Amino acid sequence: MRFPRSILALAAILASLSATPAAAQDMPFDAYMQLVIAKARAEGVSEDTIRRMTWDLTPNPRVIELDQSQPGSSSSSGYPRLQPYLNTHVDSARINGGREVYNETARLHGRIRDQYGVPAEIIIAIWGHETNYGSYRGNFDLARSLATLAWEGRRRELFEKE
Repeated sequence: MRFPRSILALAAILASLSATPAAAQDMPFDAYMQLVIAKARAEGVSEDTIRRMTWDLTPNPRVIELDQSQPGSSSSSGYPRLQPYLNTHVDSARINGGREVYNETARLHGRIRDQYGVPAEIIIAIWGHETNYGSYRGNFDLARSLATLAWEGRRRELFEKE
């Protein structure tokens, strides 16, 4: 999957905010975005890219709601029971799709493992679960979602690494 350079630039900017002086959720979204913009300028991101990626951004409460309702996030044990989860998320179509993608991408497996430190099988399984091997791309604006999740801050460390 290819992302436009401007999306990758925004992801890099958000990832570099680990030294943000105040917790973002303690400040208005617009103020947080001003920190993002200042950091982007300091990192040499062009004004055109900054303008295109941030000019109309507003937080998306639905993204936060969905992020907070991920499986395992509200369980008292911290994790959902595995078998019911597998029963609803893993079926023969997903497995067959995974085998097909695995075979189609065999020449990339070494590079994937070397670059990410994760076996290709794991990356393919996650890709299959999250996007049905790329057939579902979602309907949320990526820049708005990344900015919202970075601002909300509950899992900032995860998004900073992205």
